[in-house]
Amino acid sequence: MRGPNEDSLHFPCSSQYNDYIELLKNGLNSNGIKVYCIRPIPLISRPFKKDLVLINWLENRLINKRGRFIWYGFIKTLTIAALLKLITKKQVFIRHNHYPHKTQRQDIERVKWAMRILENMFDRKSSHSPALIEKGYHYIPHPLYRPISTSIKKGAYFLFFGKLSRYKNLENLVKYWPSVMPLRICGYCDEPEFVHELQSLIQDKEIVVQARYHERQELEEIIENSSAVILPHQSEDMITSGSFFYAVSFCKPIIALENKFYRSIMPDFKKRGLYMLNSISEVQSLNFNNLEPIDPQHNNFIQGLKANWLGELAVETKQGQAN
Repeated sequence: MRGPNEDSLHFPCSSQYNDYIELLKNGLNSNGIKVYCIRPIPLISRPFKKDLVLINWLENRLINKRGRFIWYGFIKTLTIAALLKLITKKQVFIRHNHYPHKTQRQDIERVKWAMRILENMFDRKSSHSPALIEKGYHYIPHPLYRPISTSIKKGAYFLFFGKLSRYKNLENLVKYWPSVMPLRICGYCDEPEFVHELQSLIQDKEIVVQARYHERQELEEIIENSSAVILPHQSEDMITSGSFFYAVSFCKPIIALENKFYRSIMPDFKKRGLYMLNSISEVQSLNFNNLEPIDPQHNNFIQGLKANWLGELAVETKQGQAN
């Protein structure tokens, strides 16, 4: 019979249009850890602490809708962090970005300062990028969205997928994309005017923009039928890309703009499957016929993604209960 302490919390409870939170929940559940959504006040009134909390995107509360740092948001996040420490025995903060995507430039350093204070309140700060190990972050493999493909289907178009946001450099992707190469841009967008801007840039190019939410099965069919995935993000705030890990599971060639994360894993790809550009304008001269798929059997980074770090975390949690 499960005891009162054999469970964990998750923050936030869910994320619309992002399956990442559900992946973590399912991973903990499959390793014998029951997951609860966070309701701080009822939990404080219980006689037992929860064993574990996984914390994601808490820093997004540091800015307002216009991307400005707000002291109220900082105080609120400090309060949430203090409550999480009060109601849990172990806290794991997972850092996804250097700072929230929409942060105004004049507030970046202040937001980063607030983030350092927040993450140091918790027992462990973690990241899905090996590049941050040297900065004291515990590396954890990004959970896979699906099993890694054993066969690779030849595609008919190139693909960008993910939420359509300004920071992802999509305007320049459309601007520099070769007119004879078919490209699909697929993803939900909460800025209709941004979609209109992209459409106006297409002109006579073979580019199709599908600005809507795609159900998982439909999205996987779109990825499977693509020739390669292109990730044009080159924002200073980005650490890793969820779209990268989704594409990896299909072993599709990935075209990405150079950053520390891609540089840190490039040796494992052995010049096959990951193609880095210095700027998005280089797609004009890219040899699309020479793009090779990822070879998962001989790629240590891909093999490492199969590691059951959530299972290891579950073992740590249970050992903590016994001590």
